[in-house]
Amino acid sequence: MPAAEVAARVRESLKSVKAADLKDAQLFEVLRLAQQLTDTMQMFFGSLDQSIHDEFTSIAAYIAQTRNEIAQLRPNDIREQRIPIAGAELEAVVSDTERATEAIMNERLFEYFSRAAPPKPKTVDEMAPLYYAVAHGCRAGGPGELQDSGRRRDVPDY
Repeated sequence: MPAAEVAARVRESLKSVKAADLKDAQLFEVLRLAQQLTDTMQMFFGSLDQSIHDEFTSIAAYIAQTRNEIAQLRPNDIREQRIPIAGAELEAVVSDTERATEAIMNERLFEYFSRAAPPKPKTVDEMAPLYYAVAHGCRAGGPGELQDSGRRRDVPDY
């Protein structure tokens, strides 16, 4: 029985009880209304129980089908072979990206500090950017790769 019909029956029963003068109402009439309400609720919950049972049966069948499909995919193969390989490949990509990022960052810092020093530094403080440039240049790949790209033309070789 649909919930709307159950609710309508309950309302009818309540209207009947409210409309009756309970001081003069016979006990038999009150019991009859209580029995009607009980029967209505029993039918409602019986239909609800059946619909829930049907729904759970459908869900159980779907789970069994999914379990069979997963078994056909060979999840142990995925877990034991494919995932470790993918993990190693991802680790290699991350490691290479980290090294490339560090090299690019150090090359840019080398270029920045190379340009930050005055053309002919006279004090240690004025030479500090050149010290930083050398340090970052070495970290970026050493003098071989950066010698021509970032060397200041106005600073003589010694």
